[in-house]
Amino acid sequence: MVQASEAQARVDNLIDYVNEQIELLAFDEPDPRLIVQMVDSLSDPRQSTRLCLIESLTEIGESATPALLTGLSHHPEAIVRRGCCSALTNIGDEAAVSGLAEALLKDSDIGVKSAAAGALAKIGAPAFEAVYRVLAAEDVSESCKGHAAWAMASMAEEVSDQLYGLATNPSATVRTAVVGAIAQLAQKQLAQKQTTPNPSGTQSKALSYLISALSDPAADVRIEAAANLSRLECQIAFQPLIVCLKDEVADVRKAATLALGKLGNPAAIDQLKTFLTIRAP
Repeated sequence: MVQASEAQARVDNLIDYVNEQIELLAFDEPDPRLIVQMVDSLSDPRQSTRLCLIESLTEIGESATPALLTGLSHHPEAIVRRGCCSALTNIGDEAAVSGLAEALLKDSDIGVKSAAAGALAKIGAPAFEAVYRVLAAEDVSESCKGHAAWAMASMAEEVSDQLYGLATNPSATVRTAVVGAIAQLAQKQLAQKQTTPNPSGTQSKALSYLISALSDPAADVRIEAAANLSRLECQIAFQPLIVCLKDEVADVRKAATLALGKLGNPAAIDQLKTFLTIRAP
């Protein structure tokens, strides 16, 4: 207990010293050893202390990136690696992209993977290619790809041109992620329409893309498109969704049925009755 108290006191003194130096603007060229000590101190059991350290590392900025990346890749404690991700998220240094992508792919802790994806999302467009490579890889877990898809959707506004450029990508996983990202883009543009009478034509392009994805060769892409059109309550997708009721894949038909129910168009009732009758044993 005494040793733990002494260790925590040292961390408190370190934080006080660092904050004093930051206030004095004395950290133009911070001592790398001091930053390494701060990173190691992220193992402190006190959450408030870890948050203080992350805040101070954020204040130091890009000068802290090398030590944070070293901690992210080599520190044995997951709590430290997660703290490194949090600081890197706040800093937003493009130089961290490769290390964050490596953590997303290889770290054994799901919390670190999630935090790395969050940092990549915060960095935005400069991290797009790294996120895409995770999605396109064949030997990557579904969990990693799920985090990468979320990161891609989070940066959708910044990378809209790249997203549309992936419309014919050979990977169904990539195309599914693109549908989710463009749906995120469409949702933001729909919100913009409420305050801006005539926004750019990008919104209709996004919705048109989602509707076209209903005829994608991959069932997963069609399901993702139907689910997102439902969430967006896209009435112009009514007829294409009716066509999906004939899909050969049951899960696509189910997604289309749920989407039609969400749209609430009474004209769907007769169509649904017809297809239920056709498929009845």
